[in-house]
Amino acid sequence: MPVSALDRRTALFGMGVSLALAGCGSGSGRSGQSRTLVIGRAQDNRNLDPAFEASLTDGSVMELAYERLIREKMEHGLPSGGFEGVLAERWEADPTGRIWTFHMRRDHKFDDGSPVTAQAFDFSYRRALKLQPALAANFFWLERYDVVDDYTLRFVLQQPFPIFLNFLAVSGVFVNPAVKAHALKSDEGAAWLSENTAGSGPYRVERWERGQQLVMVANPHHPQRPRYFDRIVFRFIREPNARRLELEKGRIDICESIGAEDVVHFEKLKGVKLFNEAGPSLIFVDINNRHPLLSDVRLRRALDLAVDHAGLVNTIMHGHAAALTGPIPQGMPGYDPALTASQRNVAAARALLAEAGHPKLNLTLTYIQGSVATNAAVLMLQSNFADIGVDLTLEPMAPSAAMSKIMGGEYELAMNNFVPAFADPWLVLFPLYFSKNAGAGGNTVHYSNTAVDALLLKAQSEADTSMRMALYQKAQRLIVADTPRIFLFSTNGLLAYREDIVGLEYSAWRPLVYNVTTMTRETAG
Repeated sequence: MPVSALDRRTALFGMGVSLALAGCGSGSGRSGQSRTLVIGRAQDNRNLDPAFEASLTDGSVMELAYERLIREKMEHGLPSGGFEGVLAERWEADPTGRIWTFHMRRDHKFDDGSPVTAQAFDFSYRRALKLQPALAANFFWLERYDVVDDYTLRFVLQQPFPIFLNFLAVSGVFVNPAVKAHALKSDEGAAWLSENTAGSGPYRVERWERGQQLVMVANPHHPQRPRYFDRIVFRFIREPNARRLELEKGRIDICESIGAEDVVHFEKLKGVKLFNEAGPSLIFVDINNRHPLLSDVRLRRALDLAVDHAGLVNTIMHGHAAALTGPIPQGMPGYDPALTASQRNVAAARALLAEAGHPKLNLTLTYIQGSVATNAAVLMLQSNFADIGVDLTLEPMAPSAAMSKIMGGEYELAMNNFVPAFADPWLVLFPLYFSKNAGAGGNTVHYSNTAVDALLLKAQSEADTSMRMALYQKAQRLIVADTPRIFLFSTNGLLAYREDIVGLEYSAWRPLVYNVTTMTRETAG
């Protein structure tokens, strides 16, 4: 992502928190009318085990290698709110909305040819919780699930949960129980699965050359056949100019991680198409709310008032972004049109600092040095803060070190990025602002407001959609007033690809997720 220090998505078995990593190097290209799809990306993968939180690059591979019971339908690149079966053939709920029964298809097989059964869900769920006990908090709505028979699963919810299907569509992948053969002591096969896959998706990982490329090949047992592309190569090419050159020369088919400043260059390339649509990738500055000084809301508001929000969108992002007015981006249900983007007011910011007794302040901004936009954004923030008497030290860090510091609440300010996996305010508000999720649970700013907590708890069990959205809007207004973080902007989804790639259905709401099984290449002549 253009200004990302942290990227979050829903992990495959729960809410994951992960850093956007930087990759480098290159591998094999393509030639002629190859049935190999080559994707150039800036970030190397980190861990391919579905039990652990996933970066966007990890999730991109897992989406092709693993399957869930259902998925949300997309319409014109946007989530539709409807669902279709993947491993599930059909499903129904009882009148109370608490008991859901899923009847599974019988023609899906893991990549070793063994059938995908309800027992595989039981294995996968138990395995994930054993390796990551904290994930249990994300299934607070689940009273229990029952393996009724080989192809029937029943979920009994603690209470009606309005977004149960949304949640199921992005969590709970099926891992082949045969992975137990690769277990080392009590690791449940984690070491092996960190760089291999054992799913029922249309592709599986053939090999991963760290820092160079990751190669996937077709799962011969998958029911969706024939497929045009029998091989996918993810090439890790760190430098933006190098990725653009490889695309121009036809050595890669798809180019990821396009900076807003590079859009004009891609628009001029012959034989190349550019995807540029508004999306929900949220960029903000985390403020450590439990810091002795920053726990004062006056200081947090002063920092927000110092920022040139419009300048960041227009100058740094070249207009390929939209200013955030609060936690929920425009286009997502629950968005509050009454909220407006912050306007820079140096005098008001200085007055708040003086009122709080800190007319001069020294703070540190932690971030992962990466794209041109990232570097430009932190320099603009440094200049903005200087105007109100805040001396901002820039602290670029390696991804793992930054994650440790931010998750542990040992930072002051940090660049942060959140990518919601589905279009519902619960996914933004509950993990990022519910007090009990402080730290690794997603609430990295350590924000706590009992009134917000109460609204979020009430909303997640409210069956009436309009009432639920009203509760979320009330929560948003309290959050904005508390200024737990500085809301900057939501970035456009940017992707460039060769024009001979046919049938690419990309969405800014599903970053780095590809419908490879239905894509083809236009043959010469």
